[in-house]
Amino acid sequence: MVRNKVMMEVSAINGKCPIYELGDKIVIEPVPGENVSMINLKETTAICTRILGTALTSYTLSLEYAKPSQEDDKKLPWHTALGPSHSKCPMVGPPYTECGYVLFKVYGLPQKEG
Repeated sequence: MVRNKVMMEVSAINGKCPIYELGDKIVIEPVPGENVSMINLKETTAICTRILGTALTSYTLSLEYAKPSQEDDKKLPWHTALGPSHSKCPMVGPPYTECGYVLFKVYGLPQKEG
């Protein structure tokens, strides 16, 4: 089974974030021959621990196994093959916290059989 590389790209920052800038990425790749994935630290800009529980568990699993389809328009938003979908960090921003939230565009990139 071919799985997808999953990209999480910072598309907006509401307020300030001490970790991310626009365009920063988290890259998740399947481990060849295994049924697990890992964060590609060479291609990943930064990882904030707040995003680990939010986006990584909900979006990456569905995008990792998604297949391109002619029927995408009939699927629910979280089942759309390869995305993009969006996720934001749980930081609520001012006036409740110093930092604002970061919005990520999350999408899958098909990998070749091999």
